[in-house]
Amino acid sequence: MQKLIALLVVTLSSVTLHAQWISQDVDPNTGLRTGVLAHRGLLYPIGPGAGLGRADLSGADLSGANLNRANLSGARLIGANLAEADLSGASLRDADLSEADLNNAD
Repeated sequence: MQKLIALLVVTLSSVTLHAQWISQDVDPNTGLRTGVLAHRGLLYPIGPGAGLGRADLSGADLSGANLNRANLSGARLIGANLAEADLSGASLRDADLSEADLNNAD
């Protein structure tokens, strides 16, 4: 737990240009990822039903992420890697997916 807190403090104190997974789990049955992503000083929960409306996740590696039923309305996903991600039932209204990789995404 102390390592996670230290990592969180370091991550939040240095604003990075690229999103970084600060915790991540892979479902052994589906192979899909869930966890927490840090990007530009903000934390984003990644998982089924996640509330990511209007989030700026440009350039993020969300490959294989479980975003089933997630709210991505108005999200900036420019150049994001969403290959193999589960987007079934996700709301993508007004999301900017310019140059995003959607190969084999559901």
